[in-house]
Amino acid sequence: MIELKNSTNETVGVEDGYHQLETYKMRIPQLFTFNEVVVTSDGINTKVGSLTANYDRFMTWRSKDGETESSSSLASLDVLIHGMLNPETLLDLIRYFVLFQDNGKGHISKILAAYHQYYAVNKAVDRALLASSGRGDGKGGVIWHTQGSGKSLTMVFFSGKLIQMLNNPTLVVITDRNDLDNQLYSTFVKSKGRSGKGLLRQTPKQAETRKELKSLLSVESDGIVFTTMQNLNLNKMKRPWRP
Repeated sequence: MIELKNSTNETVGVEDGYHQLETYKMRIPQLFTFNEVVVTSDGINTKVGSLTANYDRFMTWRSKDGETESSSSLASLDVLIHGMLNPETLLDLIRYFVLFQDNGKGHISKILAAYHQYYAVNKAVDRALLASSGRGDGKGGVIWHTQGSGKSLTMVFFSGKLIQMLNNPTLVVITDRNDLDNQLYSTFVKSKGRSGKGLLRQTPKQAETRKELKSLLSVESDGIVFTTMQNLNLNKMKRPWRP
């Protein structure tokens, strides 16, 4: 769904388009039954978000190819059309980069990946597939995020796509602090969907002790396991540990 405002009218802009979309949701909700993406634009400034997102969660799509960030002087609608709305990217976005989070109080949020999350996850997935194929060196890579830019959700999107591409592998999420472990675990649990059949296709598990971690990893089945690096007992290992 795209709401376009007149670029020659200085009294209206992208936020007015957002409020118009909210009006459509209230008056004709059936129009959004199968909606995945909503866009508001005045022809120059353009923002994209999900059906349940507040205006401050709408973002600009800033790259056409994931390699270079488009200049601010370039009309963002043009960047969105070529970067996000081309068929290949749009279908990939719908399949792997839309998730539902349940806050446990009856409210479900629909979340769409931002452009930096989309491109970073796809590069990370390609690298992980190569590393595990026998043609690679067994090493993954590093994604650098600024504070508040969605690291946790990037990990959810990465896990969700990798699970499907590698036919349900076992994923181990390792942190160095209990509070961070709990925070990430909570984000993943909320993202599994009410039925447990959402993007992650399963309910994540948390290993609080070394014994529990060994037990979870001894089962030959898929899963997402959270733990802290203290449970790996790296100092007592006879050989270097590799994830």
